[in-house]
Amino acid sequence: MLLLLTTILFKKRYTNIGLVKKIQPVMFIPRKYSHILFILIYLILLTLFFRFIYQYTIRVPIADEFSINALITEPFNSSHFLTQLNEHRIGTTAVFLQFLSRLTHWNMIYETMSTGVCIFLSSLIALWLKKKYCKSIDLIDVIIPIIFLNFSQWENLIWGITINTVLPTFFLFIAVWVINHKETPWTNLALLVISFLSTYSAAHGLLITGIILLFFGWRLTQNIKKSKIYWLSYISYIIVLICIIFSYFIDFLSFPYFGPTTVDISFFTQFVALQITAAIGLPESMILIWIFPVGILISLWYFVTHHRYHSLTIQTLTIYLLMLYSCSFIFLIFIGRSGLGIDQATTSRYANCMSPLFFSLYLINRIRYQKPLTILYILLYFWFIFVSFLYRPEKIRLAKTFYEKTERWKTCYLQIKDYVQCNLAADLVTDNQEAIKADTESLKQFEEHRVNIFYKK
Repeated sequence: MLLLLTTILFKKRYTNIGLVKKIQPVMFIPRKYSHILFILIYLILLTLFFRFIYQYTIRVPIADEFSINALITEPFNSSHFLTQLNEHRIGTTAVFLQFLSRLTHWNMIYETMSTGVCIFLSSLIALWLKKKYCKSIDLIDVIIPIIFLNFSQWENLIWGITINTVLPTFFLFIAVWVINHKETPWTNLALLVISFLSTYSAAHGLLITGIILLFFGWRLTQNIKKSKIYWLSYISYIIVLICIIFSYFIDFLSFPYFGPTTVDISFFTQFVALQITAAIGLPESMILIWIFPVGILISLWYFVTHHRYHSLTIQTLTIYLLMLYSCSFIFLIFIGRSGLGIDQATTSRYANCMSPLFFSLYLINRIRYQKPLTILYILLYFWFIFVSFLYRPEKIRLAKTFYEKTERWKTCYLQIKDYVQCNLAADLVTDNQEAIKADTESLKQFEEHRVNIFYKK
């Protein structure tokens, strides 16, 4: 309501700053106080965000965390960088978790807090981009931290190993931050390092390498008349990126295929709509899930028709790259998970990867004022805020329920040391006998090395 009362009215103020046709919100309070209010709201959102993480972090190993017992119990080995978890190469994540576990005896609160910091820093970079493009931060820009610091991604916030889902998005925002600085050999080197770290953080980290590859290709075509040395340097960058992509698949282990088995356009469109809407909170009505996807299609049509390739600038390219990341991620999840059912689209772990899409749509509105489209954006983002906060209690309930189950399991296991019985007592049933045997063995190793629940000061 505060945002509605303070920002629903707009007046035009045009400036000739590249793409920017600046919109200044009509505030009912002085501008200097609006900045203070913005900071206050941001701090409140941050406090609630990190409080949620601290309160509901799962403090015992579950599911995929048993698969990385070697990282926790063995000395560092360079082969750990090639760790594969399902279709993911998680080398960057593995090395980070191994380092952190050594410092903290595998106290998982440090892992989830690190995830929170990555998301927080992404929101700061997003605010920096908005300030750079529009020359100001206004009270309505509090929508940006709301996009990033939402509870729809609750699994990422309470489950330590899911930092590998968040890292590619974090690396994406670091990459666009570098891209929006002056071109130097050092910025190009930084992009190559970001590409390498992102590629080995998760499967969708490959998207960042592809995005940087596109950026280098675009920059090369924009400077076609430059010297031969300039051309050769960029061709070498592109070759390095291609090598990074190919290195991901060296000794790659096969994994089960969970994608679609038939072509069904209706199922595909519903899957996409659900994945986009689930990132802010899932309305009960199937009609309502189409509000944001339809708004996105209208925005994309407008943006593409007004910014064709020949008129690309760093600003428009950045928006294209942010959109490309989220849209490509949606396609990857459909190809890799839709065979398991439509519910895969609503997995909370994937919500973080939609934040670049929502943010890019917000940027389109703020840097290119068109009255009809602005009305659409106002409606879309008040819908975004409304749904985010309406379904926040449900996300808290889900996180709390999961946390309480794991706490019951921990209490049980420390008393009777029976993995199967404690799973039953905590309603965390595992039917796979091979998994039960492997998890039991991992628990013995954790106890032997006195980490996690077995660590005593």
